[in-house]
Amino acid sequence: MNSSNRAPNVALIDMEGCEHVLAAPACLSARETQCWRQFRHHRRQREWLAGRLAAKALFWQRLERSGAADSSESHQVQQLTPSTLAALPMKELHQIEILAPERGKAPQLFWKGSPVKGGLSVAHAGGLVCVGINPTGEIGIDVETCELREAAYYRSSFAESEHRWAQQLGGSDQNRKIFGYTLLWAFKESLFKTGRLPQPSMGAADTIIVDLPDLINDQHSDWSQPNTVTLLPVQLRSNSLPQHRHVRAAYCFNGQCVITIIYLCV
Repeated sequence: MNSSNRAPNVALIDMEGCEHVLAAPACLSARETQCWRQFRHHRRQREWLAGRLAAKALFWQRLERSGAADSSESHQVQQLTPSTLAALPMKELHQIEILAPERGKAPQLFWKGSPVKGGLSVAHAGGLVCVGINPTGEIGIDVETCELREAAYYRSSFAESEHRWAQQLGGSDQNRKIFGYTLLWAFKESLFKTGRLPQPSMGAADTIIVDLPDLINDQHSDWSQPNTVTLLPVQLRSNSLPQHRHVRAAYCFNGQCVITIIYLCV
């Protein structure tokens, strides 16, 4: 199996119920602990720590599977439960570091002080923290809460073609329109995190169109599988997407939050 077809590793932490694991930075290195202490607000500390813990858990699992065959092409999100997190070898995780090269830049993964090839993305909203590691290229993950926003947000954030897509998707159902706009914005954020799109907050600098709108739905994704959530693959069209690279995109919706992922393969 060509590694370029493999899906990245993605993990999710629902911070509700994980308070005892996220109460102290046991998994952090000295440099990471210094960064953690800079956050003044408890909520921001927990989100930041949850993102690092999820990324370290994913990478540690990858180390444990080193040499094992992995031909997965499915888009699965691993739900990291409190018991799974508590069982991690916290001191060993100090050798795995997630550090931003400079303020405002995407975090990078390090193993024993050396940078790890590939991409890392972290996102959080609505009490959820989602992390993705793509060993073969860039990756962008976003989590957005579905909620009605100010009219100025819709005017400045979307192109006319994107408005038409969201209106067509929603029809007369206001909640589906909100879902459609949230999904588009989340994909914009995911694409921005891959380095392929200008900062979305600068306005509708790029247009993302989701193909096959009849296959997009706001029904709750199947979260019944033990410890996993299936991401639904979609096709994207965007002027920022490279024509010479394999691009994959997927999403899921739990009734409150949308999770989107875009990753590029070699």
